[in-house]
Amino acid sequence: MCGFVGLVTNNHYSIKPNLIEGLNEIKHRGPDQSKFDYGNQWAMGFARLSILDLSDLGSQPMKSEDKTVTISFNGEIYNYLELKNNLINAGYTIKGNSDTEILLNYYQYLNGNIKKLLEHCNGMFAFAIIDEKKNRLILARDRLGVKPLFYSKSKNIIYFGSEIKGLRKIIPNKLTISSDAIMAYLRIGFIPSWTCIYNEIENLQSGTFANYNLITNELKIIRYWIPTPKSDFLGKTEKFYKNAINDLLEDATKIRLNADVPLSLFLSGGIDSGIVAAKLSAIGKKDIIANTIRFPEWENDESSMAQETADHVGIKLQIHNAEPIGLNDLIRIIGHFDEPFSDQSAIVTNLVCKKASGQSTVILTGDGGDESFAGYREYIHSMKYNILSSFPDFALKIAGSPLSFYGNTFISRLGERLCLSDNARSAWTHIYPRDNTLENLLSKKWKKEKKFDPEIINKVLELNQYDDSLTKAQIADLSVYLPDNVLKKVDQMSMMHSLEVRSPFLDYRLVELGLSIPSKLKLKNGNTKNILRQIGKDILPKSVIAAPKKGFGIPLNNYLYKNGELKSFIKDKLIQLGNSDWFEWEKYENRILLDNTNKKNPIYLYRLLCLQIWKDKNNIV
Repeated sequence: MCGFVGLVTNNHYSIKPNLIEGLNEIKHRGPDQSKFDYGNQWAMGFARLSILDLSDLGSQPMKSEDKTVTISFNGEIYNYLELKNNLINAGYTIKGNSDTEILLNYYQYLNGNIKKLLEHCNGMFAFAIIDEKKNRLILARDRLGVKPLFYSKSKNIIYFGSEIKGLRKIIPNKLTISSDAIMAYLRIGFIPSWTCIYNEIENLQSGTFANYNLITNELKIIRYWIPTPKSDFLGKTEKFYKNAINDLLEDATKIRLNADVPLSLFLSGGIDSGIVAAKLSAIGKKDIIANTIRFPEWENDESSMAQETADHVGIKLQIHNAEPIGLNDLIRIIGHFDEPFSDQSAIVTNLVCKKASGQSTVILTGDGGDESFAGYREYIHSMKYNILSSFPDFALKIAGSPLSFYGNTFISRLGERLCLSDNARSAWTHIYPRDNTLENLLSKKWKKEKKFDPEIINKVLELNQYDDSLTKAQIADLSVYLPDNVLKKVDQMSMMHSLEVRSPFLDYRLVELGLSIPSKLKLKNGNTKNILRQIGKDILPKSVIAAPKKGFGIPLNNYLYKNGELKSFIKDKLIQLGNSDWFEWEKYENRILLDNTNKKNPIYLYRLLCLQIWKDKNNIV
């Protein structure tokens, strides 16, 4: 797991020092080695976290034998040993034991057919390839967007990098705030990848690659994969799906164990990470240590259930007590994100990463199980949306419009949902753009801009080919919520502590299999992720299987309030934000600072707090 920055231009020497500064900004991604390489039209810098082949044979940027192709690669190719055998059989000589060398040689083996290369790779990755024979730069990201990649293009230059904080150091032009991104953040609490907090920077979306011509400066973005049901898996029995998932999970877990450094596991009290723990035990990796966080005296604490799972499958569990979080801790954690980000579980993710970093470099998790196998409670609503789909959109909009202005929050949000198109209503099942409360507090300067439109999901995803609302919801979460929220959180918090995180459930084969299961088998007898529960019954404690989903959250009110009042530094930050020209103070004060209902649902307070911390960290006025 690593990080890189780079550029392609006609004269890179004039900005060479900035490239060094850019790499220094992301040294946390790769503290083991820093290296630069330059060509006639390009420059790349690489920060290495050594996982496979700890020798110099695995260092990057890496050049091909003929010196015409150079690669910077962040991530892991889990099936690299299979690809390595193909290369050896084709007459290639492999010097080291890194997946980067395999990827570079396979690129040449396929004569630069990047789409075919990506289809052969099972992994999590973001990489940049400079091909001087073909006069092109290739930027690519894995199917599910586990690893990030950003770029910025002007008339005759393109910059690229693993994190925005690195790009900011090498882009000479002033960056401006995107109003579309701010509107999206106020609604959903994160920045979706179809936009970026800065107008001048783009987020290469999951499952895509970019082809940049070094001569014409033309940039093309090509999508090579989308989450979709696989025809070979449609219409099977419950027993078939259970056996197929079991087999694939075992293989997906095995191929994620290749590493020349210590491994461990994140274990919550849930089914997904519990199944991964059971699989590790079953294949003989009982020596792996699991980690979890305990929040004493919090009703949603899952450490006791994590202990039950660990005892049941026979692995050791380390329970780390959550430490008190002060202002400096919040600034350090929240401020590490390059864009405004308000998923409160980032705090607990950071805590457990910090604790685990002392004993291992690679961590296995259960991320991705909810999206692929229908684990979110909100998915149960999709059955109702199937009924609504029988009515035309215009009729539902007529019925919903008056309800959307109703005083009751539940009724007004119901009305807003009825006003959405069928695809948008289904797509936003789990993560729905909340009401426009925060938008209404903006100053006239921002209100002039276009507001967030939930229908934008129709421009991003092609959902018309699916009749089932649950499938639409899963595809939307796999395409938006998972890469732009869950995986962004995990990548940023783990790499902050120089950790590599791997999840068997993010194997694209399991995703395609999960989407292929009929909805009546995904949700059964009022239970979510039915098939995984069936698998879990054979290998996990009954109490874990029967427990309701709690999520990977924190006791948020404990972090915001003391003795019933907002903590002073929290209030100071919120006042600072309200006094900026972003918001209309009187409305802001009444709704955010004086409204006691925030104690029951503090999500607005936390979202605004994260926004102000981000503004401070990035010197945004």
